[in-house]
Amino acid sequence: MAFMSQRKKALTEQLKPLAEQRKTMLVELEKITETLTRMVEEIEQIGRAEQAIAGVEPPTKTGLTIKQAVLRVLEDEKRALNAQQILALINERYFDGKVVRSSLSPQLSRLNHDDKKIKYDGTLWSLRSPNEEGPEKSEPSFLD
Repeated sequence: MAFMSQRKKALTEQLKPLAEQRKTMLVELEKITETLTRMVEEIEQIGRAEQAIAGVEPPTKTGLTIKQAVLRVLEDEKRALNAQQILALINERYFDGKVVRSSLSPQLSRLNHDDKKIKYDGTLWSLRSPNEEGPEKSEPSFLD
């Protein structure tokens, strides 16, 4: 019985510094994980910014372009939306949050001025009526 008591005491004494070492290592691991997470997020942001500057649209879950996603959102919502609302909806539905505002704005302008698919009243973007739609070579409407 004395042997077991001595062994138990010895293990208990060894356990304390190991538990402290483990606690210290877990704190350090948490710090490293936070740093890695921030770095990965920054790398992703830089990649999105590079794509926006280059005019490259990020891939979508459905293979849609930003312009196609905008048209779908406006068609689905059946109401005029501001740019922030459109951005939130296309990111939620099609782009997993990867489209930045600077990538959306040129696409809205193109849909308005070049394709004549949408219109802007100074605050809200909305679909043009079928008799207001633009040239043959414009982005296809999903209403057809």
